[in-house]
Amino acid sequence: MKNKRLRPLLIAFLLFCLTILYTGEITQIVANHFWLTPGVIETVGLAPPKDQEVLLGSIFQRKAMETGDVLPIYGSSELETGHAFNPTRVFANRPTRFTPFIIGRGSCQTLVHILNIAADHDINDKKIVITFSPDWYEDLHGLSNDRLAMNSSPLKVYDVLFNPTLSRQLKDRILLRISDLPQVVNDDYLLHEYLAAYRSSNWKSTLQCLFLWPVARLEYASLQVQDARDVKRTTSELDRRMVTELASPTPDQPINWEKLDKLAVTEAQTNMQNNLNIADNLYAQYDRPNIKDSQKGVNKLTPSVEYDDLQLMLDLLHENHVKALFVMIPYNGLFRDYTGLSSVIRQAYYAKISQIIQGGGFQFVNLSSHEKELYFMQDASHLGWKGWAELDQVLDDFYHTGHASGDGSLLHP
Repeated sequence: MKNKRLRPLLIAFLLFCLTILYTGEITQIVANHFWLTPGVIETVGLAPPKDQEVLLGSIFQRKAMETGDVLPIYGSSELETGHAFNPTRVFANRPTRFTPFIIGRGSCQTLVHILNIAADHDINDKKIVITFSPDWYEDLHGLSNDRLAMNSSPLKVYDVLFNPTLSRQLKDRILLRISDLPQVVNDDYLLHEYLAAYRSSNWKSTLQCLFLWPVARLEYASLQVQDARDVKRTTSELDRRMVTELASPTPDQPINWEKLDKLAVTEAQTNMQNNLNIADNLYAQYDRPNIKDSQKGVNKLTPSVEYDDLQLMLDLLHENHVKALFVMIPYNGLFRDYTGLSSVIRQAYYAKISQIIQGGGFQFVNLSSHEKELYFMQDASHLGWKGWAELDQVLDDFYHTGHASGDGSLLHP
């Protein structure tokens, strides 16, 4: 009798354990089957208003990574500029059979995307693009505590904690870095306690970690279920006509890159008629007495933690054999001359970044030679019409061949 009663309890316990262990896989399968039907992930990737659900969740990003006609692009506010020449517009109808999938918004920096990439269990040999700006490296402490909390989530930290494909050494380095910016963890009491026990090495912490493990896995499972609910709600709000259009392969429609570049210049000329390379509707924000010569006297680079985050990113990509293309957005040289930031400092920044990325063996788009080119930028740190028109061709080449080509301003390892 005891055996007959014990057997159902053991089966129930086993099912419970399997459920909390594989909730992520189950929710991904359910989402792929019911909500992420053909055309949906392409539509989401082209729709910046969906950045909240994309950034803070995992299902959308994992689906984008495994979808063959999608190129994930990680970055910050620069991904929202360029008007009609932004890649979400140029490749919107898949003229060359792929769509970009934008992951990022204002205030995202390297650590945000380390969590995004480290959260995925299957990134081996995948192509991605990472854009970054000089202003990421201007603060000694790098990304701020509140900005990480705003652009990441406890789900992402759990993803890293329980990712079996990450080495323990790399996982520990990522979690140690997160401890410098604890708000995203402190907002979740259980995650905070489990992470503290996980990172300690004494026997009491080890016992505490073992005790908290099933509870932490249960909370992780509940966050994964919530992620699936968010995916369901978000996909129900999409433009179904756009989803239908993107669901079916389209014949190749080669882009005339020379014509696109000329169109970009023509549009820029109607929107910029000043000597700072700033869009006219933004000019008043930058041409002010308190900004002029504000950076005079700066004679060395800030030893920002952001450089360490960049190295951590490179190590993460190396360990997972990711085919990454880094795009270095330049300073707006004309505006920086106005503020007094010397060309010597700008060139020192470009050289340091180049050394780090090339030393890591990754493909690298160095746009620094364009820092004073009219219409290449649209404000102090964001690409403009011509900048995106030229970079679009690089993205297209990288997607189709795995290699970036260009006008001589591209650096390869």
